Amino acid sequence: MQYPVALQLHNFISAPSSPEPNTPLPENTAKVIKITNCRVLRDHKIVEKDAIWIQDGKIIDPHKFFWYQKRLPDVVLDAEGLLVVPGFIETQINGAFGVDFSVPSDQDTYERGLTKVSRGLLKYGTTSYCPTIVSSSAAVYHQVLPLLKPRSGSSDSGASILGAHVEGPFINEARVGAHELKVLQASAKNGFQDFKNVYGFEGDTPEAQRKLNEENLQSVKIITCAPELDGVMESIPDLVKAGITVSVGHSMANTSQAEKAVLQGATFITHLFNAMPQFHHRDPGIIGLLGSRLDLQRPYYGLICDGIHVHPNSVKIAYDSHPEGVILVTDAMSAMGLSPGDYRLGNMDVTKEEDRVVIEGTDTLAGSPHSIDQYTIEQQESLDKQRHDEGSLPTPPGSTPLSPQKMMASGIPSTLDQLPSPTTLKSIVHGIIAARFWKTLIVHTEEYEEHDVYDDCEHYEGSEHRMRIMSLSVSDTDDNADDCERAPYDSFKPQQSQHRQQLDIPSIQQQTAALNSTPPEQGMSECSCHPSSSGDSTEEGKKLAESRQISPSNPTNVNNDGDLCCPSSSVITLDACMRNFIQFTSCSVVEALEAVTLHPAVLLGIQESKGVIKPGADADLVFLSDDLYVKRVFVAGEEVDLGAIQV
Repeated sequence: MQYPVALQLHNFISAPSSPEPNTPLPENTAKVIKITNCRVLRDHKIVEKDAIWIQDGKIIDPHKFFWYQKRLPDVVLDAEGLLVVPGFIETQINGAFGVDFSVPSDQDTYERGLTKVSRGLLKYGTTSYCPTIVSSSAAVYHQVLPLLKPRSGSSDSGASILGAHVEGPFINEARVGAHELKVLQASAKNGFQDFKNVYGFEGDTPEAQRKLNEENLQSVKIITCAPELDGVMESIPDLVKAGITVSVGHSMANTSQAEKAVLQGATFITHLFNAMPQFHHRDPGIIGLLGSRLDLQRPYYGLICDGIHVHPNSVKIAYDSHPEGVILVTDAMSAMGLSPGDYRLGNMDVTKEEDRVVIEGTDTLAGSPHSIDQYTIEQQESLDKQRHDEGSLPTPPGSTPLSPQKMMASGIPSTLDQLPSPTTLKSIVHGIIAARFWKTLIVHTEEYEEHDVYDDCEHYEGSEHRMRIMSLSVSDTDDNADDCERAPYDSFKPQQSQHRQQLDIPSIQQQTAALNSTPPEQGMSECSCHPSSSGDSTEEGKKLAESRQISPSNPTNVNNDGDLCCPSSSVITLDACMRNFIQFTSCSVVEALEAVTLHPAVLLGIQESKGVIKPGADADLVFLSDDLYVKRVFVAGEEVDLGAIQV
């Protein structure tokens, strides 16, 4: 193909300088595309006025191509100054566009639904994903997993499928969330074999059984499990050896158990903060992995940044604690991507709004534990009136508690029986002590005049110190908190969030009813639908939990009384998660982009082909505007007609 002299000169000038002598590349006559006039995310930075060369669906080295094959590109595309980044990678998505991956059907119907989602996700920049199956019966896995084996994407078929994320069923019933209780596996006493039996096939002979098990396990990319269950911890090395990414989630694991799971090979935390014990200063649980002081590789962790599942302040706490580990996920339900309107999902009539799904005719979120009660000053004042003016929080011997006067001046309950919940959310962030609140952390730091911070292993579990963001100079010899040096008050002022009205706050009636509850040793579940750690074995607790479970056909998580319990899935898209993440954390654009590209690629061990822009990597590209909205998408080097995608 001949180009005008001016264009040939342009391509020659913009080509890289000659490399050192090397073995010439074999002749390849496939079409070569050169994308010019773009900003490119490379090597943890954005390179201005860069270019990308593509051949055979891969990014190629322009040095070798230009100088050894002596060819000009067949097609030159002007990116018009857009930011070009690797295609987004989604590691947890339960469905979208009316399709639920956990609901089996005949093969043709399931494949059509899979293609619908694969194509639809391209509109939001997702070019690779792990279809996620919630806890199901062995029969469901046997039917569905063979259809979820890894497959390459294309501009026609849509995003690549990386393999399935099987979220359960080896999870703790006390943190079942939106999963069906009756299908859970209480243990894996036979180790890895139990995992193979649940996810594999039943063959006619032992040899057929073995072969089918191995084939089906090839479909599994990630397994979410609770390491405290009998036999699960011991199975982790075998799962890792089989090429499976092990994630800790839907678990009651304490910090020691979580750290042991990581030492055994677990590398991921499923939707941090959700379906796990709330942060406690003596034992931060799974969340404490972000600040672990052990000689281990701190795991990656998933975050749902919709402003509903996780409070923006909590997102920032996690990011500040372990910025290299964040992976943004949607955990999206089948309503994601649907246009606003009325739908029937499972057996529930719902209304899809722009950023949420509510039960038709109500303001109750489908998939959230409570309706959205406006958290007003009047409500807080009403609750404060019920609190006493004397007493103090119980503290270990030799320690000095916050004075009752200071606590009451800040509206914080000062005696154990006044606490709104058994759950302690006592977290040190920018030097702030956040006292005990139920379910969601709200810190009005502007009300604090001073903050007493202990710096001894008796008050705070070791990994908690790693999670503190600010350096505080605290006396090592005097336990009197009044002798501690404090960071200046101005440093404690939080950034206000426009998402405060979406917080998952219990109603005033629920908070009041919780005042008389007695905290168990390890706190309680995220909502009353699940038995606490000290009572999950009681018949009453089991009946209560069972009455509030959902099935894949009822993703709205409604109990027998018509109330919603623990959060199930979101309806946010991955590109929106990324934009929210920047807003919540004030991180850089590069950090946010790597949370949906490089980080998930490294987690899954595919960083040579996905999540990066470098020679040899797949040419899955997303073109973004300055405000990070998707404008163009390439899959395997071919541009996608986004306007033609119908979902």
